[in-house]
Amino acid sequence: MRRGIAAIKQHADEAERKIDPEHYGALLTYTDAPLPDRFLELIKVRQPNKNPGDLVASSRKELRPKIEAFIETGASKFVVMPLGEPPNWEEEIEALAVNLLPLQD
Repeated sequence: MRRGIAAIKQHADEAERKIDPEHYGALLTYTDAPLPDRFLELIKVRQPNKNPGDLVASSRKELRPKIEAFIETGASKFVVMPLGEPPNWEEEIEALAVNLLPLQD
């Protein structure tokens, strides 16, 4: 994220443009189950030097420290997405809200 933000800022400066610091964000996935083979294959193709466990939170609770790490690098917008269909969306959203809304400022 740090390198990406730095590259965007550099290109914006070269184009004499400003990027709102609240612009940077990430899509974060999570799962309580083993990662699907198809997803593991995509990770190997797109980021072959990365451990899939570093890229995908293994639970809703693990999302928070991942988001906190992104915030430290300058990101401020996040979309979280389960890799599978939750049994109950309302309960899923409520649990995410309890865990993640305290990070909002």
